[in-house]
Amino acid sequence: PEPWQSEAFARAARERGVVVSPAEAFTAGPATAPPAVRVSLSSPLAREDVEIGLRTLAELLARGPAPQTAIV
Repeated sequence: PEPWQSEAFARAARERGVVVSPAEAFTAGPATAPPAVRVSLSSPLAREDVEIGLRTLAELLARGPAPQTAIV
């Protein structure tokens, strides 16, 4: 999801205990993957787990990616 790169967003979510799949995993052929991730709700133990996970994703989206620092 913009301004994130899909892989970076998936990695940041995973670091916070939420697993999503980057769009590149679902792109076939020479097509360019959109800046997106796939969210799949499987068998959570409790509804609260889903709420926490979705809240975590929303916070990441609101915060945006960490600024890149260039080493020169």
